[in-house]
Amino acid sequence: MAVDGAGNTTERELGHFLVEKSGRVVSAEDQSPLKNAQVSLYLFEVTSQSWVLWDGSSFGQKNPQQTNEDGAYNFIAPPGRYYLEVKASNFRTMQSEIFDLAKTATLSASFPLLPKPKIVLKLPILGELNLVIPLPYLTQTLSKNELWRESPTSLPSEFGLKKGADLPAFSLLNPEGKIIKSSDYQGRSLMLTFLSIWASSSTEQALILNEIRPLLNEKQAALAIFLQDSPGEVETFMKRGYYDFDAVIDKKGVTTADYQISTLPQHVFIDSKGAVYETFIGVLNQEELLEKLKLLD
Repeated sequence: MAVDGAGNTTERELGHFLVEKSGRVVSAEDQSPLKNAQVSLYLFEVTSQSWVLWDGSSFGQKNPQQTNEDGAYNFIAPPGRYYLEVKASNFRTMQSEIFDLAKTATLSASFPLLPKPKIVLKLPILGELNLVIPLPYLTQTLSKNELWRESPTSLPSEFGLKKGADLPAFSLLNPEGKIIKSSDYQGRSLMLTFLSIWASSSTEQALILNEIRPLLNEKQAALAIFLQDSPGEVETFMKRGYYDFDAVIDKKGVTTADYQISTLPQHVFIDSKGAVYETFIGVLNQEELLEKLKLLD
C-alpha cells in the first residue's frame, strides 16, 4: 500500500513468495544450531573458467548469508555448477562437493560442523591457568547427497504474468538508437529475455542468445531487454562479447513491473497472437530455448 501527499492510498499486489525448507548449520557434537555462521555459495564462471562468489543480489538474495538463531540459511539458485562453504567461529570450515544444477533449486543441506581441534594445558603451578593451543586441521567436506531439492524452472501460474495475458506494450531504444516496439513482433512467436550487465549470469545467457540467433526461422524472434543499464554500457557489453543478438535498453526499468520481473535472467515466451505462453527464470541452454520457441509455432 502506498500513500501520496494528499492522503490517497493505492494498493497493489506486488507478487507472491514460495516458502521452502531452509538449510541449517549445526554443531556436530549436539546438533545445536549455530547462529551467525557464514554460508557462501560459489559459482563456476564459464567465461573466466574460475570460481567466483555467486551474484545473489541479481536474484534478490544475499551472498554470503549469516545464519539466524535456528542456524538457518536459504539459497534458491539457477542452473549452474556450484559449491557451498560454511564458516563459524571456533568451528572447522566446511565445504560441499561440487554439484551441478540442471534446474532452479532450493539448497537445503544441513552442515554439521566439528569444533576446531585444540590442546588444553593445565598448569597447576600458576594456579588455575589453562592454555588452549589450536591445532592445524583439514577442511571438512560434505557430500552432495541431499544438498538441494529441485524446484520447477517454470514459475507457478501465480508468479509472473499469467498464461494468456496480453503482451504488455513497450517502446525502447536498441544500442544503435533505433526505437523497437512490441508491435514490431506482431504475428511472430517471441521470447523476451531480461538481463543486466551487472548480473554475472547474464553473460552466460548472452552467449547462448548469440548462438541461437542464426537458428531462428521467420516466424520466431528473440529480444533481450537490458534493465537499468545505460546505452553506452550495453553497447560496450555487446561489442566486447561480439554479440549480435537483438537487444533493447530499459534504462529506467519500467518493464520490470509490467512483466513482473523478479530475477535475472528471466524469460517470457509469447505466442504469435500476442499472448503470454510461459515464464521461466534462470539460464536456459540452446536446446531449451529452441524447444520452447518451437512450441509457440
